[in-house]
Formats: sequence, C-alpha cells, structure tokens
Amino acid sequence: MKKEVEKKKFSLTPFSIILILLALLALITHFLPSADFDKNGELVSGSGVVAASLSDFLMAPVNGFAGAVEVCIFVLILGGFLAMVTKTGALETGIKVLEKIKRKRISFNTNTYVYFLYWRNNIWYA
Repeated sequence: MKKEVEKKKFSLTPFSIILILLALLALITHFLPSADFDKNGELVSGSGVVAASLSDFLMAPVNGFAGAVEVCIFVLILGGFLAMVTKTGALETGIKVLEKIKRKRISFNTNTYVYFLYWRNNIWYA
C-alpha cells in the first residue's frame, strides 16, 4: 500500500492579511493624484493624496494600536475571563442551570396560560 501524502492546507493569518492590505494601500497612494501644498507648506484640502513613505507603512500598526489601547485591553481582559470561566467549567454549569430553569418556566407558563383560559371562559362566557 502506498502512503498517501497529506497536503497541508495553507492559510494566511489575519495579521498577515492586514499587512498585505496595508502594503497594497501604501503602494496605491503612489499612483493616485498627488496633493498640493500652499505657500506655508500646508495641505490644500481636496487636492489629492500624500504618498505613503516606508516609515508611514512601518509605523501604521504601532499608530493603530496606540489609538485603540482601550479596545485592545478590553479584548485581552474579556479573553482572559472567558478562558478562566471555560477552564473551571462554570460556563457549562451555568448553561445547565439555565436549561433546568427554562424547562420549569415553560411548564409554569403553560399551566398558567391554560388556567387563565379556563378562568376567562368561565367568567366571561358563563
């Protein structure tokens, strides 16, 4: 019997996809109409695009994370909380308890509904 060679699936990570898109956008800025500057060296609004330099490309991830520090910290804390809850089994236990409560509530709601239908029919249509 021949051994079948397993082909490994190649997939890009989200970080590599973002870097590729960033590089493409930085490259595209060189082909768009250039921006005009006035006598004081200030950008004229709506005149074009300032081409991205190599330093702009390399600093873009750093500047992006610096602008979203609160979101990054929130995601890290939430991930740690969910990992802790999953490892201790508290999430599964909580879901089982909620299922039991839901089953009891469904039977309670059904019984209450039937009772009030009976009561309504006896009171109003007697």
